[in-house]
Amino acid sequence: VLAAILVARGGADLFDDRPNPVRIRRPIAVPVIVLLVVVVAVPVVSPFRADMAAHRARVALDAGDVASAVAEMGTASGLQPHDGRHAESLGHALLSHGRPDLAIVEYQRDQRLRPGRPGSSMNVVVAAVQLNQLNVAATALEQAMADDPYAASLVAEAALFYASVGRVDRAEELIDRHAELGSHLGSEVIVQARHHLGSQ
Repeated sequence: VLAAILVARGGADLFDDRPNPVRIRRPIAVPVIVLLVVVVAVPVVSPFRADMAAHRARVALDAGDVASAVAEMGTASGLQPHDGRHAESLGHALLSHGRPDLAIVEYQRDQRLRPGRPGSSMNVVVAAVQLNQLNVAATALEQAMADDPYAASLVAEAALFYASVGRVDRAEELIDRHAELGSHLGSEVIVQARHHLGSQ
């Protein structure tokens, strides 16, 4: 694109070796043009390349090729390291590949890149529970509820989690909180939480 613009504006004159203080000499022009291409083109193309890699990862996952999906999502995440969507997708691929230890790192990165999003915190909870990192799971769960305090289904899931790990006081608080919200969402989960509490 830059080369076409230069040619259209008489870019050939840039390489004219005749002495003229206005014209850019060849030894200076070539590195400047290369630098402009790198500075302008690479950031413009990286998101497209990342999205293409993410698409290839989804195709690989659909085909059951988790290893290729993980590699492609790693490429996408590397091209767009500040895009939480790619971190989350890489986490999902790693979790599908049986690597919750690596998935949680990507989920936590997504959580940092997209604060205030309960889904990011809940991904951390899922991986942390698989790793039996219950304190990490509880912290992420509390963050998810802080991000969306009126999500009845989320409160119900938290109540079940705390009932399952023996945190009776917190589970009961959340069961009461669910009742205050007056929503039917998560009611079945609340029944399970009560059952856990009753069996303790």
